[in-house]
Amino acid sequence: MTTDDDENVLEKLKQEVYELESDITFITQDIKSNLKEEQQLTHEINNIRKIENIQHQQHNNINAPHIIRHNYFDSSIQQYFDTNIDEPEVPREKPNYSNFNSIDKLDLRENILYENIFRMIGITAFPINKRDLPNGTNEDIIDPNLLPQNRNVASISDELLGIRFDIYSSHSKTFKTPHYIILRKIMNKDFTLNKYYSIYKDTIPLYIHLKDHEDVLQNNKHSEIDNLSKFTYLVYEKLIKVQYKFDKFDSLMQFNKIKGNNVLITSINKDLVCERVTINLQFKNGNKRKNSRFKEEIELMCSFDSIEVVKFINFNDEFKDRLILSRTILQNSKITDLNKNFRKVFELINESKENYKDAIEQ
Repeated sequence: MTTDDDENVLEKLKQEVYELESDITFITQDIKSNLKEEQQLTHEINNIRKIENIQHQQHNNINAPHIIRHNYFDSSIQQYFDTNIDEPEVPREKPNYSNFNSIDKLDLRENILYENIFRMIGITAFPINKRDLPNGTNEDIIDPNLLPQNRNVASISDELLGIRFDIYSSHSKTFKTPHYIILRKIMNKDFTLNKYYSIYKDTIPLYIHLKDHEDVLQNNKHSEIDNLSKFTYLVYEKLIKVQYKFDKFDSLMQFNKIKGNNVLITSINKDLVCERVTINLQFKNGNKRKNSRFKEEIELMCSFDSIEVVKFINFNDEFKDRLILSRTILQNSKITDLNKNFRKVFELINESKENYKDAIEQ
């Protein structure tokens, strides 16, 4: 191994260490944020419990005076003021002091947290019109009389299974709008249920061709559970790969925070599949003139896993040599290495500030 190879390996290791340290920093910040939120929730719960205890004690200690029964009014008007003294007093219903808005909000927040825990799994299945009973039979969840008798829609005899896909964005730390697939088993003419599921309805994006994966559901070499697991994994894998690309490209905006960086990303435009990505740039040259900035673009054509085509648009000829090297770095590179490779590209463009000034002034 030559000295150059050793240096390249060392440089690669340093880069990986730097990326790991960055990941550790992000994870540490996320943990601190979660701990802070947990402390806030615990504090809210304790405060509410204190309020409940205090109010419960107050209401228990209230000795309401007995109703004053006057028996000494003038007999001509006594009927308007008095009732039969011997009639038992009807106990009044105690007011419910537990209905506080703060408690309702806390319950709602707790339910949301539980839902988010389940959503973290990514894939959940649920019956739509039937459910299994402990005795081995099943019952209708929906009243069959409410379902339309039309073969263009699901029959009351069909078995429907819903599958929900939850995609989490690591960049925005939020769940995206979930996607759904409804599978069904059709009742055959001989009143037996079809052995295999088929796709009935879905909200899956068109770039995922579900029909290409439907054969997986009807594989007689494996069990129904295995077929469902494989089918849902194939769909989920493509959904998370697209979201992963979105998150990786959005994370490039962090380079704007680097001090001394002359390359600013003004915007990143992506299509629905994140196949065509346009990164709009701005170069600073230190001048205060009105035309001291100009915009360039980097256009990328991507597959699910890699960058296939790279174009540098509106760049000055002064950058020609560095753009050739930058294209070599980016083209056919993995999406997983996006941040690392763009860091190299920006370092190349930042190498000579004098060239920036010359290019912009021409």
